[in-house]
Parts: sequence; structure tokens; C-alpha cells
Amino acid sequence: MIDCGPLHARLRGLLPASAMGQLVLTCLVVAGLTVLARLPFVLSPGLSTDSYAYLQGWPTLDQLFSQGRFGQFLVFKLLGAFAIDPLAFATLLQGIGLAVFAFSTPLMFAAFADRRQRRLGATGLAALMVTLHPYSAEILTFSEASFTALLASAMGVAAIFIVARRPRFWWLAWIMLVAALSMYQLLINYAALMILLGVIQTYLRTGGALRDEWVAYRPLFYAILVLVGALAAYLCIHKSLVTTLGISEVGRAGFLPLDKLYLRAQEILSLGGFLWQRTLLVTYGSAAKGLFWGMVAAGWLLLLLRLLVRPRMGAVLPVIAMVLVPAAAIGVIAVGKVWWPAPRVLGGVVLACAMGIYWVGWFAQGRLGRALVLGLGGILLLSFTAVGHRVHSDQLQLNAFDRLLAQRIYGEMIRAPGYTDRTPVAVVNRRLSWAHPMSLATAWMDLNLTAFADKRALKGLLELSNGRTLNQVPAEPADIEECAEHPAWPDPGFVLKRPEGGILVCI
Repeated sequence: MIDCGPLHARLRGLLPASAMGQLVLTCLVVAGLTVLARLPFVLSPGLSTDSYAYLQGWPTLDQLFSQGRFGQFLVFKLLGAFAIDPLAFATLLQGIGLAVFAFSTPLMFAAFADRRQRRLGATGLAALMVTLHPYSAEILTFSEASFTALLASAMGVAAIFIVARRPRFWWLAWIMLVAALSMYQLLINYAALMILLGVIQTYLRTGGALRDEWVAYRPLFYAILVLVGALAAYLCIHKSLVTTLGISEVGRAGFLPLDKLYLRAQEILSLGGFLWQRTLLVTYGSAAKGLFWGMVAAGWLLLLLRLLVRPRMGAVLPVIAMVLVPAAAIGVIAVGKVWWPAPRVLGGVVLACAMGIYWVGWFAQGRLGRALVLGLGGILLLSFTAVGHRVHSDQLQLNAFDRLLAQRIYGEMIRAPGYTDRTPVAVVNRRLSWAHPMSLATAWMDLNLTAFADKRALKGLLELSNGRTLNQVPAEPADIEECAEHPAWPDPGFVLKRPEGGILVCI
């Protein structure tokens, strides 16, 4: 028999037994409800532009190392060694990644909290706001990337929780953070927001930040040190790898030049318009949108009033933390060289809003007050789930649009005299830069983006839709000029047979 006593003792040491049981129950409930709400993505995942591109094989070392995702490359290589290919990846691991991330989300609110601040209702409701918000559904449309992104986020959250509860395991948290950053760097936003939330929770628990109460803030200091140390180690490893291997970094792996700061500030301000107009990704649902922002604003306002009604010298610290929350919510994407605020990278914004709803649940008094908050939150979660299902159904509809057009293109190509599977085919996209003429409610940036708009995906899309190999060649500038003078789909004659034997497709 194996003696598990020491292990159980260490696990119980993170929290008292009753508190640990309540927290684990919260995590299980959140994970179960999240997987149930996202079941279509688990049982019947759609195809993204990456799905078609990966039909040619997993991303290469150069592709992922240039983005700073060397850990993701190692995970893909390991999976490939065990006969797990990209097509099988979604149905095999999409649900696992989702469940692991959902299980970790209550830890975002519990890392620095005491038992009263970890109430099942407030913590569970806020965690579900993170996992079920429509922005969080986008990563599930990229099924090949979702597992590593969700796993890395869960590892980062768990690392902060460990160092908050047992600082002597800082080395384990540091290793977890470095490994997680090598797969998904946006987890920094989650970690920073957890620390800021911890500052506020600690103040409310202790009543101030005076010298006699400094010991209560020590876990936050440890968490900052471990996070900064892990980030420094990750950057050093990344730089040494790309330098040694002679790999050029892509734009989104670099930092914003100082002379672009003003432009980036304008871009961040413009993001507010998107957050307001497409709070739920879709443009309808005004009642759900109003309820969401009402609960978020009420939570942060209640917290501010609580800090100001009985002001102390130490209240400066939590007020500063509140001011820093928006900056931490944007976080990494604000300092990146490339500005691409797709919904899936706005997890920090979602968490900041969920923190507002957490405060509503925390300040709610009496059974009636808490029942009201949970009832309103349940209505909101139902709306979130419905939009998530719309994201999934729109992806399946988009896949159908793409397949039908790919089959139409192939039907036109085989009519060309002498066409074979070895005939060079160049495709020029004139009219489908983002979407098909029939718009989809959840299409935004590269969420539910037509595969015809991604050059990497064209070959896989045409081959998978027709069951035939294709000799696709890159379109040259001369091809683009020629297509500008000829019909493009859906006009007749959008497939041209060249005198030298090749095919030019204008769409």
C-alpha cells in the first residue's frame, strides 16, 4: 500500500480542511456547468482557418518559436509522437482544456481571500462569468490552439494560488509560470488582476496597510516577485532560443516602440467602443447588455463606497489597486508591437468585469439579497450560453459556406481542358477579404473568419472539401493585376485557364 498521508497533509495545508472542501466544490461546480454550457464545442467542434492550415501538419519550429511559443511546439511534438494529429485534436482534448481552465477560475478570486471572501455564491458566479462570457467562446473555435491556451492559463492561475497560500513552494509556482508563459503569454493579465484583487481583499480583511499588518500583505509581495522572476526567465529563454537558432521574431512577439505610444493610447480608447457596442459579441440583446454593465458598475461602485465611507491611511493602497485594474485588464496586448484585440485576447477585460460582479455578490446581504444577485446572474449566464451556442452554430454555417464555394471552384476547374491534380492553381481573393456576402452575427476580426481570407488555409480547404489533392501555388503580383481585369466569383468566368497550362481563380 502507498502511504498518501504526507501528500494529503500538504494539500490540506493550503487551506483548512473545511475551506478546502468548499473551494474544491466550487471548482467542480464551475467546471461541470462550463463544460455543459460549452458542450457543442466539445462534441462537434467546427473548423477554423488554423484547422485547414494544419492539414499540412503541425506548425513548424520556426513558426511557433518566432511567436515565443516554444512550449506549445513541444506539446504538439509530444502529441504527434503519440499519434495525435490535428484533426483528432479537437474532439480529444478540447473538453479537457476547457474543464481544466474552468476548474481553476474560482482560484482567481480565492487565492488571497479568507473564508468569508470565498463564499460559494459570489466566487462561483464570478468564475462562471469568466468561463461563459461570449469573448471566452472564441478560443474554442480554434480547437487546435485552445488546449494549450486554456492549460497555460490554468497553470498560471494555479501558480499564483500556490505562492499565495504556501510561499515556500515558490519554486514550483515559478516553474509552472515559465512553462505556462512558453505556451500563452496572455496569462500575465490574469495573474496581475489576481494580485490587484488580493490587495483589495487583504485590506478589507485587515482594515489597513499599516506596519503591524504588513505580514498579511507578504503573500502578495511573494506573488509579484515570482511573477516578475518567471517573466524575466521566460524572456531570457525565448531570446536565447531565437538567437541561437537564427529565427526571426514575428511582429506580435515584439514590444511596442516608444514612438508609437500615442497611437496605441488612441487604439486602446477606441477599444471602448467595441466593448460597449458588442458587449456580448452580437449586436442584439440590449437587456442582457444593460444587466451585465449594471452589475459590473454596481460592484465596483459598492467597493469604492466601502473604501471611502470609513477611510484609513491604508485605504490608499486598495484605491491604487482599483485604478490599476483597467491597465492590467488590457495588459500584454497594450505593450505588444501588433495591435490585434480579438475577443479571445480580452480575457483580462472579462475578468475585470467578473470582479465587479464578484463584489456585488460579496456585498449582498441576507438570503433575499444573495438570492436576487444569483437570480440576475443566472439570467445573464443563460444569455452568455446562448451567444456561445450562436458562435458555434455560426462556425458550422461558415464551414458550410466555405465548403460549397470550394466545391464550386473545383467544379469550374475540372472543366478547364487538360486540368489534373498536378495543374498549378493560384487563388486571388478580391471579394472575400473577411466574410461571405451573408453576414454572421458573431463574425468579428478572425472570429468566424472565412478560410478564403487566410492564404495558409486555402490548400487545406480546397482539398478537404473535394477529396482531391491540389497543386496550389502562391499568387504573384501579376495574378492580382490580371484578376482585377477579369470577373470574380460569383460572376461567370471567375476561373481562368492560362496559356501556359495553369489555373487562376478570382474570388
